[in-house]
Amino acid sequence: MGSAADELRQRLEQALAPQKPPTIEEVLAEIGRRGVLSGSLDRVFVGYKMYITYVTDILRKIYPNEEKYLSLFAEYQSKILEDAFSQAHEGLRVARDGASEILKASTFEGKKTFYLPLRVSSLTAYFPDLLKMGEVAELFQLGWRASDEGDAEGRPYIHTAQPWQLYAWLATRPGHVQLSIYRINLTNRGISPLFAAVSKSWRQKWSKEDAIMKVLVYYKKGEVRPLLTWWLGDGSVKWSFVDKRHYKLRLTVKDEYKRLIVAQLGAYSERRERYVYIPGGKRLFKALIDAAGPYGKLLDALQAHKWLYLKSIDRPRRRGKKAFSGPRIDNVVKIGDIVMKLRVVFNEGGSLYAERYVKTYQEAINLANKLKELGISPKIYKKATSYGVYISTKELKKLTEKDEMLKNRVKEFLENKSKNLPEKHNRVIQKLRKRLAI
Repeated sequence: MGSAADELRQRLEQALAPQKPPTIEEVLAEIGRRGVLSGSLDRVFVGYKMYITYVTDILRKIYPNEEKYLSLFAEYQSKILEDAFSQAHEGLRVARDGASEILKASTFEGKKTFYLPLRVSSLTAYFPDLLKMGEVAELFQLGWRASDEGDAEGRPYIHTAQPWQLYAWLATRPGHVQLSIYRINLTNRGISPLFAAVSKSWRQKWSKEDAIMKVLVYYKKGEVRPLLTWWLGDGSVKWSFVDKRHYKLRLTVKDEYKRLIVAQLGAYSERRERYVYIPGGKRLFKALIDAAGPYGKLLDALQAHKWLYLKSIDRPRRRGKKAFSGPRIDNVVKIGDIVMKLRVVFNEGGSLYAERYVKTYQEAINLANKLKELGISPKIYKKATSYGVYISTKELKKLTEKDEMLKNRVKEFLENKSKNLPEKHNRVIQKLRKRLAI
């Protein structure tokens, strides 16, 4: 209880902390990297208003005949944001000052999310038919239905924390739409509003399973447009793949569909993973880009991270450069009575892991169970010829708060690691020290 209360208190303080508003360059960099903004309430809401203005300006230039409707749509979005901001600001302050019961918690796949429900104030707006796709729109609609799109009493709808997805979905479901923001998530990166949109101009034609089956049938016939929007919905971006020129199209899917997809597409999935990997590599990435047609121009304007991930095939290769690993230092650490090694990962914002490799899955299970006795949640992953057991930065922080010797050891490791590092890597080390409070 105490640990959960401490975590909630920390997230509340983070949500209400004063932060400078982002620049539009920072907003686009974050949308292009992770799809969402992070930080305090003030920063995120100002950033999303900037994003709406930016996207609207770009789209008005590309589609000048729809300028009036695009401006009105942006105005409605801003009103929804302002109302949500006002509610969230008051609600989070009340929660921080002692009424934390107004916050709710949900758990998905072992991860707890705290959130503030909002009084749903919705507006009905009109999103113009920018792409004039006609019957072709159905191909793109299928992919959204296979992934993020739901059924609201016969109407298509989408819930998303990524505002670019709202535009990308509406381009395939143009017309009248009911907009709202119904809750604010408190994540370990800051706050995250959940956008909702219900189409009033379309009826839902497919169940989730029907849509998935149709996408698979089309794909086997060589038609990849439904797969593109399935990727935009359920795609899982891992930049370290494409940084190493490993072009892997990875989708997050429920277990009930995993076997079907693997069988139909010749895809593969690793045990205990929630992902499937669609074969095709760079050639598939290019096929998806080419298939987008005019839709790709819209995705370019949105600076969507999943679209940029596909377009990474056009980045010039960085020949002759190797990833910087820093000076070799003693990284051995003892977690309870288990010897592990510390490792800093500099990409994706930076992480510090304690890890150990074993030969068999059963050994990994036994090791993980021993670590769980210390009150943490270790993770297991498969390597080519071994299994890794690792402790994340968040879990490592829990241990250092209880064990002063371990805290000092981790501090010493990071101090030594920071010596002779380039400035950008040193900034990552400093962020890690701040996260670990050492």
